[in-house]
Amino acid sequence: MSKLLLLRALEALLVIILCVPLSCAERDFGSYKSVNSILKGNETVTVVPIPKGNFMGSLDWEQLQQYMEAVAEKNPHITKLSSIGLSYEKRKLLSLCLGRCNEGDDKKYPQTFYNAMHHSREPVSMMTLVYFIHYLLSGLDYRSLDHGILNLLSNRQLWFVPLVNPDGYVWNLHAKAGNLWQRKNRSPTCAREDWHTGVDLNRNYPVCFDKPGQGSSTKGCDEDYRGPHPFSEPETIAIRDFVASNNFTIAFNFHSFGHLMLLPYSCDTEHVESEVNEKYFWFYAYQLVYHSKYTVGRSYDKTIKLYPVNGDAADWMFKEHKIFAVSPEVGGNKFWVPEKDVVPLSKENTPMCHFGALASGPLLQIKEVSKEGKCFSFKVWNDGLWNTWGDNVRVLFRSRARNEDHSIDTNVTSIVSIPRIESKSGVSNEITFCTEINPLETPLVSINVGAADDNQCVVYQIDLNEFKNSDKVQQLEIFAKRSFPGVASCSFLGEGKSKDITSNTKGVEYLTPVSKGAVPGMYNGSVLAFSGMICLLIGVALGLAYTRCFRSSLDYKAVEVDNLEELDELVIENSKS
Repeated sequence: MSKLLLLRALEALLVIILCVPLSCAERDFGSYKSVNSILKGNETVTVVPIPKGNFMGSLDWEQLQQYMEAVAEKNPHITKLSSIGLSYEKRKLLSLCLGRCNEGDDKKYPQTFYNAMHHSREPVSMMTLVYFIHYLLSGLDYRSLDHGILNLLSNRQLWFVPLVNPDGYVWNLHAKAGNLWQRKNRSPTCAREDWHTGVDLNRNYPVCFDKPGQGSSTKGCDEDYRGPHPFSEPETIAIRDFVASNNFTIAFNFHSFGHLMLLPYSCDTEHVESEVNEKYFWFYAYQLVYHSKYTVGRSYDKTIKLYPVNGDAADWMFKEHKIFAVSPEVGGNKFWVPEKDVVPLSKENTPMCHFGALASGPLLQIKEVSKEGKCFSFKVWNDGLWNTWGDNVRVLFRSRARNEDHSIDTNVTSIVSIPRIESKSGVSNEITFCTEINPLETPLVSINVGAADDNQCVVYQIDLNEFKNSDKVQQLEIFAKRSFPGVASCSFLGEGKSKDITSNTKGVEYLTPVSKGAVPGMYNGSVLAFSGMICLLIGVALGLAYTRCFRSSLDYKAVEVDNLEELDELVIENSKS
């Protein structure tokens, strides 16, 4: 123990001495260097608090504007705020981008589009996006950094238009209690100037626009009046032009209520053109509702119990731009949900929104894990809508075995390179790794598998209990997946070379990454403590140097991972969070 403490003290002293000549140079994130991170140097993120909603627990129009402006003003390095047009009554339709929003080529990164409130009496749909924005910002807070969110926003553009129909919403804000029925915009279409006037914006898109039947109305006073022609309204024109100017692969058109996930086409005479797209729609939709358990289907399906819809926004986005657009109906049993339900109903859709952002680009997953004897097999899937980045995907397999008295502690790490994987659930051939460890002498403690392309890395920890009752398990749920762009495993994957390395701690041989990884947002307390003691002993000069280095290390940097034993502890610790 005393030798370890002495080594730590010497290490801390070395950090202090080297800090000044190196100007506390920023350490890279393993193979995923800081140049790939959306946060550079000492940049930080300000988490803007969501104000208490003035309208039945939801933000009113002015509060929403102020919130979006504050997010953009305090975080200009990861946001872009703009107006995509004006409503009929000349209110701005604000859009907010999070992620790689300030690049020269806006179409260089996958883009996801989130919008809400085509219908102005559905404010919980708007609040769903507000709380998702807050979730993303909170994930970049250095005090509780989520590496998955950091990696996501470093490789995506997420665009939000939370309020497509501000005029109708403002009308409802000033309406008398019990008369909050304004669904449409405020175009003058009806002699009655109350909530009967206006155009239903979600009936004003071209697909099946003039199809006869119950999908929309030609009468200006009806609540589903479609308008005189497609894109007759300034609000839908703004959405049309905004979509055309971007390269969205995923879109969410949020509505309420119903606890539903609606797929194109809502018009019952249209059908998805290819079997590949149809299969992907259903796969993707069921992934989206994994947590919320929404019912998936089309609006006219018997399981949905709604009706056909003409002129729907999601139908147009898919037919015209091949955007995989869906229409979630946020849970609850009424349009104006009780104030106490706004937050839980909004937050239940955060996993849905997060998965959609992931799927808008390449999305590496590891599935179909099986075990025979000492060998594990699995496949690498790309469940996203972009091909994987780069020419190859690196695949990691790590096994650790340890006997009861810890006299034998063995790590085996293997890496292979496979060709890039195509989008829409493209899959690799089966990959097999064998541990070459005798489980009678040194029982397996953990198995990690991972995959990385040029911009993303995922690491899984397999629960060995899954294999206790059988030598062969055909399919596992996504185990304890963690995305660590920067830990040692991802450093190995970044090298792109096949290797097979064994280490045995009895002989004090540690497996040390060639390119050490820093874990952003974490630091080793013992090193900092001994650094402080050394500073006191060697005087004010080194103390100032230490202070300079320590402060620069707090923002998304950390003590480096020196061996795979530390990595195992790190993976286990983070998988519990």
